[in-house]
Amino acid sequence: MLPSLLYKNKKPENPALPPDAPLIFADLGLRAVTDAMTGGPNTDAAGAYEIQKIMLGLPAPRPDDVYFRQAVTRDALNNPGLIFRLRDTLEAGLEKYDDARRQSLPGFARFTPAAGRLRAAANQTRIIFTLCGEVKNILNELRAGSRSEGLLDYIAAFDSFCPGGFAERAVGECAKFDETADATRVTLSARIGPGMKGVSYIIRGAETEAARKKKARNGKNRVLLETVSHQLKANELRDSAFARLANLAGAVAEQTAAEMKNLRRELIFYAGCARLCGEFEKTGVTVCFPSVIESGGDVLNFKGLADAALALNTGTKPVTNALDLDGARLCVVTGANQGGKSTFLRSLGCAVVMARCGMFVAADKFQTSAVSRVFTHFCMPEDDSMDGGKLDEELERLSSIIDRIGPRSLVLMNESFSSTSEREGTLAAREIIGALCGLGVRVAYVTHFYEFARGAEGRDGVALLRAERNDDGTRPFTIKPGLSLKTSYGMDLFEKLIG
Repeated sequence: MLPSLLYKNKKPENPALPPDAPLIFADLGLRAVTDAMTGGPNTDAAGAYEIQKIMLGLPAPRPDDVYFRQAVTRDALNNPGLIFRLRDTLEAGLEKYDDARRQSLPGFARFTPAAGRLRAAANQTRIIFTLCGEVKNILNELRAGSRSEGLLDYIAAFDSFCPGGFAERAVGECAKFDETADATRVTLSARIGPGMKGVSYIIRGAETEAARKKKARNGKNRVLLETVSHQLKANELRDSAFARLANLAGAVAEQTAAEMKNLRRELIFYAGCARLCGEFEKTGVTVCFPSVIESGGDVLNFKGLADAALALNTGTKPVTNALDLDGARLCVVTGANQGGKSTFLRSLGCAVVMARCGMFVAADKFQTSAVSRVFTHFCMPEDDSMDGGKLDEELERLSSIIDRIGPRSLVLMNESFSSTSEREGTLAAREIIGALCGLGVRVAYVTHFYEFARGAEGRDGVALLRAERNDDGTRPFTIKPGLSLKTSYGMDLFEKLIG
């Protein structure tokens, strides 16, 4: 079994995508990231889904797996042409294999003679080992430009999996399968088993009609198939041997194809990282590989943090932020309307998701404690189909989050409880957020509740942040440490929009 390019040691079985993944992707704008990684919206839905599973999959990768992926990503960024060519080769070869395999589904096998099934198995085996030879050639080219443990170990393992000349010899053996299927005379050997029945049948030779006629006729040790029953029995023995050979060839092809498909899935991620880095370069956004710390308290600090989704959607570099939030389990973000609070929250969430799965982030520097899961609780628009009130809907979503949350999780809350009065919303926020922080969960909360922000002022593990406003009423869209104000400067928007 070949090693993984995503996990340093053992790959977990059946990594799953959390049920709230679509909501997280929508809230954080991560769809723009996956679109950039797959070449555009609706370009590769299957590839985008595989990337989503890696970005938000459970269980979360350990920090050593994160650094393992970062090293492989660096190799992908240094050799994008070969990574793209390897992925495209796998796509084309596996598509051809799957087309051939679909032709040998149970309906085909039920009504097709054994010789036909043997030809089909030989064709599948030929396709998959031809692909192995092509993959081996590209990996040999990639070896010289690789520095990561993951990629070098994989290339070495593939050399053992497919030694020099093996793929070519295997393809040559497939031609013998075709000759056997076309043969009119097949020589079998067997042992006598219980009940004087033949066991351990082995195909010793196969001849076409033309080859058979060239040999001298020799009646020694020969039984003439003069009766229909003899002919049926002989055909049964031949078909049984063909079926065993076809099953063997099919199993080899299937196991080899499974390894190639796993490599393709992992390469979709690394090729996507290479493409995404190129898109960031077009916008002027700088990227860095973050530091992910497994222990050591609530670590979170960054410089030049940009909203990745905003950069990709607009094609320009957005305003960046630099903050040191080490030791803060709760970050409360207040300030002017339209001042960049929600954008900051999305940029933070997107960066944590990307750092968590071993990607680079849209920042000059980024350091964070390991995060097991990311949750979002953003204020949603009114829905006429709801049976209850807006606050009921918010509390129901929050209850679903609490059912699945655990230590080292991160919850991003945007205007939560805004559907009720400030007094009631503040009481709910204090109770719920206080309980989450007490469980070891980190929370970033964007709110206009002045009473809640003032109540959190001066407490241990709390960072108060504020969206800046210039004296002339314009917004610089930066987030700085600062106490909350009683006003969110809504009149600025009134004067701008209405006058």
